[in-house]
Amino acid sequence: MFYVSPSSAYPGQTVMVTLNGGSFGCGERFISSPALIVAQPLEYQTAATVKPDAKPGTYDVSTPRNFHGHYGGVVTTTFTVLENTPPPAGNQVTQIPKGAAQTGGGGAALS
Repeated sequence: MFYVSPSSAYPGQTVMVTLNGGSFGCGERFISSPALIVAQPLEYQTAATVKPDAKPGTYDVSTPRNFHGHYGGVVTTTFTVLENTPPPAGNQVTQIPKGAAQTGGGGAALS
């Protein structure tokens, strides 16, 4: 099985490219995709970054089959670049509060 996880992401995000199964052979191989930047050759799994200028759409991701140094054919999967920018991480507010926190008059502390 050859796949990208997650199968879709925004420009600039990191994804994992994975190759499982003996039918694909063994050894390092390079990944080819117009939407991904892959820093390390793939042996079983490697990280990739969605190109910052990648346009939204579905792209092929390919790697050659490698049987002990003898290449035969290509394995291909697809990956989708999402439109727009990703939502903010965590529980970030969209507008920065102004002034001091309003905590009340302290009346509850007397009871």
